[in-house]
Amino acid sequence: MMNRTLLLFVLLMAPAVATAADDQPVNLRRTPVVRVFQENRDAVVNVNTATIVRQRFGLFGDDPFSRLFDVRPFERKVKRTSLGSGFIIHAEGYIVTNAHVVEGADDVEVILSSGRHLKAEVLAADAQQDLAILKVDPPVGVTLHPVTLGNASDLMIGEPVVAIGNPLGYEHSVTAGIVSATNRDLPFDQTWELKGLIQTDASINPGNSGGPLLNAYGQVIGITSAIRGDAQNIGFAIPVDRLRQLIPEMLSPLAIRQLDFGGEIIEQSRTEPPAKITTTLRWQAAGQTEPGDVITAIGDKPVRNIVDAYVSLLAYDDGDRVDLSNEFKKWTVTLHKASPTDAQRVVRAMIGVEVRQPSAGDRAQLKLGRLEGVLITGVQRDGPADKAGLRRGDVIVQLGRHRISDESGLAVLLARAGAGVAADVFVVRDGRMGRTRLTLRGASL
Repeated sequence: MMNRTLLLFVLLMAPAVATAADDQPVNLRRTPVVRVFQENRDAVVNVNTATIVRQRFGLFGDDPFSRLFDVRPFERKVKRTSLGSGFIIHAEGYIVTNAHVVEGADDVEVILSSGRHLKAEVLAADAQQDLAILKVDPPVGVTLHPVTLGNASDLMIGEPVVAIGNPLGYEHSVTAGIVSATNRDLPFDQTWELKGLIQTDASINPGNSGGPLLNAYGQVIGITSAIRGDAQNIGFAIPVDRLRQLIPEMLSPLAIRQLDFGGEIIEQSRTEPPAKITTTLRWQAAGQTEPGDVITAIGDKPVRNIVDAYVSLLAYDDGDRVDLSNEFKKWTVTLHKASPTDAQRVVRAMIGVEVRQPSAGDRAQLKLGRLEGVLITGVQRDGPADKAGLRRGDVIVQLGRHRISDESGLAVLLARAGAGVAADVFVVRDGRMGRTRLTLRGASL
């Protein structure tokens, strides 16, 4: 009787201690969520932004007495801050976040998982797709750990996902859930909506914006972007495929540094189930309609994906000759400055404004803060800028996805876009950033 009782006790207790095939204990606490978090926590960053605004106030506050007697209000500078998330896509300091996290910011700061604070530059921001790319300079002795970009084209409804971010300022919080649906559209107003989003029930809160949504293999399949204020357990993420498609534009040497390398690099990717991503990079010379030779290295650096390729190109300068190669072939491209010979003429022809660099006095008077840009000194009547509501004294700080530093940079972006394109233009007026859309004319006008 005692032996039977002992045998029953052993059988009941056996499931409580899991063992592997070689009789080694298995840590049941280290679930896939734990593994995904541990492998990616160092790639997720906190994005802090600060915007300097001027706040008006009277001696007696904003009250009827002050307004009745026209008491002249005072102004004071007020720093407004916001929080968001981001993730490292390249070890040389390239970081992805949402465009709305950094829009209009005077200062952008990135906080690493170690607690290290780094100043960040906004390289490109696409307001329509709500994606932005930041650049930080990694300190000496600090290694940045990038994520692995996955594929969102084959997502399964119900598959597990993990979100890492900084909701409400609580750094490096992790939540888990499933893919609730794909290809969702989320309208924000009559003129803008995000399309083709991933819907998830993983908890997403303010501050999560710009963080990664990862699959069970730790690959980024989305960028968390939006929640519905009237719903619970419904969050949305931008598919990572959209980021891959935008990299050639957002990290373009032509747009960022006005350097033309005579073509484009195209990425083709496929997924081998369950989650092996195979990417092929191909060179497409200017004027070609189809991608050509495969690229496996740029200079002496192997390139594995589209991020590697464009980060490598951004390391070169005007006049540099760059070797592109694969296992069987090597060819050379030369980078050269692409600024138009007459930037003022191009700007005048395509959007109908006269511009110049703002002086130190202009910057103080126009409340520019640390933003760069070009000052509009004249607007053609009934031109594209006039129809879009721009006026003398506005400062153009961004065209499309890219920040503007001078008139040459603006002219390059305009010429690249071409006639008939509807472009978003960001301007600073009275210390505030606004956005409008105008249709470009031809550069030969």
